[in-house]
Amino acid sequence: MRRGPGLRWLAAGLLTLLALGLAGLTLAAQLRPARLVTTDPPAGARLTTAPAAVTLTFNGPLDAERTHVWLIGPGGAFGATGAPRYRDNGVEVPVTVMGDGRYRVGYHAQLATGQTATGVVPVHRRRGARLAHSTESPSMDCILVSARASL
Repeated sequence: MRRGPGLRWLAAGLLTLLALGLAGLTLAAQLRPARLVTTDPPAGARLTTAPAAVTLTFNGPLDAERTHVWLIGPGGAFGATGAPRYRDNGVEVPVTVMGDGRYRVGYHAQLATGQTATGVVPVHRRRGARLAHSTESPSMDCILVSARASL
C-alpha cells in the first residue's frame, strides 16, 4: 500500500506552524515594555542606616550608554558620586546619603532591545539615623548619582 502526499503535506504544515510560533514568541519577548522589577533599597523604605549603593533591576538587559540613575535628596540638591556597575538586568550605583529626610531615586533606563522605562522610587531616611561611610559634612542635603556609562 502506497501513501499519498497527504502525510508529507501535514508534516510540512506542522513544521511551518511550529516555526511561526517560535518566531512569534521571540518577537513578543523583544517587544515587551521595559519595567523596573526590584529596587534596593525597596520603594517606600524607611531607612535607619544610609545605603552605600542603590540597585535597580529591570526586566531585560540594559543599554549602559542610555541608562541613567540619580538620587535627589531633601531640598532638591544633587551631586555625582561613583561609577555605575552594570550586571545582567541591573545597575548598581554607589551613593553617599547625607542628612535625614525624603530621597527620590530617579531613573531612565533603556533595554538592549530599545524599550525604555522612566520613574521615581521614594526612600526615606529617618531623623537621627546613623550615616554609613560618611566622610563629608552632614550638612549636605543629598548626593545625585548619574549612572551614565563611561565607555
